[in-house]
Amino acid sequence: MMQQNIITDLGTWSKIPNKILTELINKTNLCIGSAIRDAKLANEDVVILNIGIGTLSINIPDMQCKFLPSKDLKTAIKASLSEPVDPLELALEQALIEKLLSVCDEVL
Repeated sequence: MMQQNIITDLGTWSKIPNKILTELINKTNLCIGSAIRDAKLANEDVVILNIGIGTLSINIPDMQCKFLPSKDLKTAIKASLSEPVDPLELALEQALIEKLLSVCDEVL
């Protein structure tokens, strides 16, 4: 099974340092922990969290987690499976084209 490091990939693509992205993830973990604590104090057995790319549902007593991808993530997954082009390469190519066109517009 191949394992990818999305933080490293995102850092490379966005030019945001991995250290900053890791700090963001750590803060996200604190927010998730706080939501779980709030749910437990409210005597709830399940906490449902929108984590941006989908919904994370956590059963508090047994710590079982379920992830439901967002509509956008489902679309990206389907496109990745059906399209012959890497979606990240396509996005990078599009960004490069837009940058080049912007430079051309400035020059002209």
